[in-house]
Amino acid sequence: MPFYIRVPSLITPVHCITITEEPESRPGLIDPKTIWTPAIAPSGLVFYTGNRFPNWQGNLFAGGLVSRDIRRLSVDKSGEIINQEAIPIGQRVRDVRQSPDGFLYLLTDEGNGQLIRLEPPSNL
Repeated sequence: MPFYIRVPSLITPVHCITITEEPESRPGLIDPKTIWTPAIAPSGLVFYTGNRFPNWQGNLFAGGLVSRDIRRLSVDKSGEIINQEAIPIGQRVRDVRQSPDGFLYLLTDEGNGQLIRLEPPSNL
């Protein structure tokens, strides 16, 4: 038999944000490092530490459900985003992961979802 405890709500609305409004900084809150407008519907996030893509070491990768791409974010030593690149995939990217061998894998969620391995060009 499940056991439930009723507790008072601990969430108090501070401010509602509409689609056309940029969020404001608020005391006690941490501002986002980036905002995507229009929204990409981010899904999955990985910090790349592998050796298959040496130029991407230390970059963040986020899948895009709506944008149908992955976003590569270059981050400096202080954690600030210094560059972003959209890499088109043409499918809704549900997740992004790094394998132990250093490749990046993408999982899509189309009708015939795919597991895609990103590989560096052979001419590198």
